[in-house]
Amino acid sequence: MKNKILFTVVFFCLSFANAQSYFGYLNDNYAGVHAVLNNPANIVDSRFRADINLFSFSGLATNDYYGVKFGDLMKSDYEFEKDAKLYPSSSNNFLTNFDVLGPSFMFNLNRKSSVALFTRVRSISHLSNINSNTLNEIQNENNVSYQINNQNFSIAANSWAEFGASYARIIMDNDQHFLKGGFSAKYLYGLFTGYAKANNINLAFNYTGDPNTSTFSSSGYLESGNLNSIDNFEDPTENVGTGFGADLGFTYEYRPDHQKYKYTNKDGVTNYHKEQNKYKFKLGVSITDIGAIHYNDATVNVYNVNTTYTDAQYNANPSFNNLYNTISQTKSVKFKLPTAIHLNADWRMNKSFYLNLNTDFSAVAAEVKNSSYINNNVSITPRYEAKWLSVYTPISYLEYSGLQAGFGFRFGPLFVGSGSIVSALLSETKAFDAHLGLKIPIYQNKIKNIEVNELKN
Repeated sequence: MKNKILFTVVFFCLSFANAQSYFGYLNDNYAGVHAVLNNPANIVDSRFRADINLFSFSGLATNDYYGVKFGDLMKSDYEFEKDAKLYPSSSNNFLTNFDVLGPSFMFNLNRKSSVALFTRVRSISHLSNINSNTLNEIQNENNVSYQINNQNFSIAANSWAEFGASYARIIMDNDQHFLKGGFSAKYLYGLFTGYAKANNINLAFNYTGDPNTSTFSSSGYLESGNLNSIDNFEDPTENVGTGFGADLGFTYEYRPDHQKYKYTNKDGVTNYHKEQNKYKFKLGVSITDIGAIHYNDATVNVYNVNTTYTDAQYNANPSFNNLYNTISQTKSVKFKLPTAIHLNADWRMNKSFYLNLNTDFSAVAAEVKNSSYINNNVSITPRYEAKWLSVYTPISYLEYSGLQAGFGFRFGPLFVGSGSIVSALLSETKAFDAHLGLKIPIYQNKIKNIEVNELKN
């Protein structure tokens, strides 16, 4: 039976083929305005006087059901659903993300503080805790009998725009110990929301070859919420959600060799070289995406799906409202942002080589209805970093997808990379991602005519 009405809610989630953003690049001390995405504190004491993002994007798809090699996808006769290796379980998961940073910039107010203004469009969707048998039936084009029990899957897809302002300031500068903090405030413009939450759903299809006697039986409850006007979304000023969000972060730097980076100008004022990284190691902590979006023009329906109908009855009118009993209906939907906690440690091994350890943890559970969340990950990224060039090779362990290896570079105003391209080329992978961007970097001036202390590194 192709007409599995309870499963149609799955398709809108799987149709998004784009969870973490800009793997490896955000650790660069020359990330500039992009640094506000994970930790707004990092825009102060920057290697830039100003940094202007023209356009950049990052997209990733991760799961624990399909495994493929990138090279196989390039073959003309490759069919994803038939040729991909499957990893079925009683609880399979898919998570996708698409992140676009529009016109944005940062600049220094003075030596101790910096600001940034940014525009951003994001889309995150997931399908969580679904039995692989359900997935098989969704894709099955043959009419066969089947039975699936105790389904409690969760689906959500959300798209929104952000208009943000960030402020960061040096909190402590005791030469050897340095601390800075930052805050971002965001106005949120909701573009789309949709979700479905299954509660102990059981399904059975008895195929007889005759649509009048082939029956579909189900039991349990299904909650579904969506923006009513999405099919006729023409005026972006109507039927949208609004809300506010915030990010908060701190970064500590240990500077045992701080004397090497000091100079005294001709007026006798001692200062630090702004164009130089001064730390031996630094530690950052931040929490991002605090907040929510409210959609007043959206509907939430709760369906009692305890029913039996024939294939012919479905073909006559396949709507939810015709086949199932609506036990409650409410207006308005609240979408919580994918709140996450980020921990970052960066070790400067010598003048140009660094080793970064980063962890991202979701503060939102997949089981929460209409949740959007990042998938937890830990990454180690060696990198070469200089003013006009950076090369980074992130090695990550992603929830759902396992170990991934990637490669990326920054060359002046251009950066390109992927956190999974190496593993995808060399072996089977369960994740794909890529990022690229173009910006206008305005670097700190190199200090000349140093009269007292010379830069020694």
